[in-house]
Amino acid sequence: MEALYPIFFSCLMGIPTGGGISYAICSLKGKAKEVFLLGSGGSLLTVVTTQSLKIVELEVTLPVLAFTFTSIVSASVFIYNYVSNLKLKCPNLPFNISYLISSDSSLSNIYEQYIKSESEGIARKKELDDQSAEISAREEALVKLTKQVDEQKIFQLKMEETLKTRVKDGFTLSLPKSKDIPLSEEMVRALPRYFEHILQFLDEVGAQLELCSAGFESTTKYPEEVLIRASLEVIARAIRTHLIQDTSARVTFRVFDGCNFKAITVDSRRGAAKSVSDIPYNSNNMILASAQAKRGLVKSINPEFDYNLNGVGAKWDDYYTCTFEQYFHGAIPLIALNISIQDSSVELSNFLKFMSYIKFEILIEDLIDMIEDNYSLKKYLLSLIPEAA
Repeated sequence: MEALYPIFFSCLMGIPTGGGISYAICSLKGKAKEVFLLGSGGSLLTVVTTQSLKIVELEVTLPVLAFTFTSIVSASVFIYNYVSNLKLKCPNLPFNISYLISSDSSLSNIYEQYIKSESEGIARKKELDDQSAEISAREEALVKLTKQVDEQKIFQLKMEETLKTRVKDGFTLSLPKSKDIPLSEEMVRALPRYFEHILQFLDEVGAQLELCSAGFESTTKYPEEVLIRASLEVIARAIRTHLIQDTSARVTFRVFDGCNFKAITVDSRRGAAKSVSDIPYNSNNMILASAQAKRGLVKSINPEFDYNLNGVGAKWDDYYTCTFEQYFHGAIPLIALNISIQDSSVELSNFLKFMSYIKFEILIEDLIDMIEDNYSLKKYLLSLIPEAA
């Protein structure tokens, strides 16, 4: 029994030795790995050569064999378990003996690099998915806008035919509030230009709102009011430059602050923005009249609702005012659009009447809905009213 003690002890010593060998193979890298492998292989080769050529008589005892065998087996087991574990985590890496020997990096470094690469790949995939979702959203918006333009073209053709028939029959245009105006040949001849201006406006404002949304997409970086004002300014500028196309025009968005209808956005080339006055809620004004009629109104057709009749504010030859059905607080409109012209032609005044006739406010409300979707416009408008905030 005592003769087995050296063998047992040698086996015990072989286990940590095998662990050291496996650690050296798996953890060393570069020159250190080369030195260890060359040194171990050279020592083993020297012993085998010496024994086979009988240069020196070496006595190989059972404890030595037990130590050697246990070291090799334990090293193999440790390496197998370590590599198997890493293979589960990194299935795409070529873990094998030749890879362990030839690689300049340790397995731990290879694993860290793999995890880093995987993390970067996941992050990149998320970034690409986000970009793809953004592109899809823009494509959907473009398809929606294109559909609106196509529908508007169809509407244009039907409208032209209807109006031409009415001119021949001596018909009139019925405008709110309960006002009929003769339908003249001059107005019918101008119809193609009216529709052309509307289509140009829709094309331009859609593209500009997309750019505005892309440039100021985060409400965490910019105040909500800034984003809403910027979007309304885009619409106002597009109305003046692409729809009205007249330097005398002033386009104003007003919001209700609890007492007055106050300008939030003004677009004008003549500096008229400085003269924009508040319109008291309890006054006779076109905004409340438009809200009650649920239609856009024109001053030349409904002069009795002109706030400037009392001598307050700037005088305009004509203007168009509308409110929006989905943006009310009770019976009070939260936001209104005003397009004012001065020293302009009869044709431009007729254009305002035509806008009232075709319910132009519906087109603007679709654009305002885009601002609502992006920046919660209605919530912001309600926050301006003390009792609703």
